[in-house]
Amino acid sequence: MWIQISAGNGPAECCRFVYLFLSLLQKECMHKDIKIELLDFENGEFKDTFKSVFLKLEGKSSYDYASSIAGSHLWIWNSQYRKNHKRKNWFIEVKTYNEETSLEFDEKDIIIEKMRSSGKGGQHVNKTETAIRITHKPTGIVVKSMEERSQYQNIKLAKARLANELSRLKTENEKAVRQERWIEGINITRGNAVRIFKDNEFIEVK
Repeated sequence: MWIQISAGNGPAECCRFVYLFLSLLQKECMHKDIKIELLDFENGEFKDTFKSVFLKLEGKSSYDYASSIAGSHLWIWNSQYRKNHKRKNWFIEVKTYNEETSLEFDEKDIIIEKMRSSGKGGQHVNKTETAIRITHKPTGIVVKSMEERSQYQNIKLAKARLANELSRLKTENEKAVRQERWIEGINITRGNAVRIFKDNEFIEVK
């Protein structure tokens, strides 16, 4: 399983939430005998903050655990970055990518390109051509994967990302027909939080 924890377009408070949630996830994975590996990350503006982190989970209960935390999470906290700020609710989103994702596309409709990995990331960012870019010809959707150390795994991850994007596009189209607004991706879904935390102690209340 792959997991992305993201602050989306959220401010520093959300980036701090990502950092704290990652620490909590690492502890929970240790207790559940799940191996966790940090594949990639993007630092936030302040110390101990992340805009996003990308993780790999391995273990018998990794799928169930990942499924249980997928969705938006809420932290109720008086910001220490902006003392007089009235807002107290900060959201992040957890997305999961299953290696065995059902691929809802024809292999003939995709173009797979090999790339040289580069840029910010974890200690395992590759310098060889293991990175992958996939283009879905019918929709023009482009996805990339450079987090894994093998080209084979990057292809699997890129295909899983494409399947998720096509599923999202299908959902958007269906909801557009019913004239409902649907926002996903870099914007965090607010409401119906999977888990809720409170205060500096990061106490879970849901």
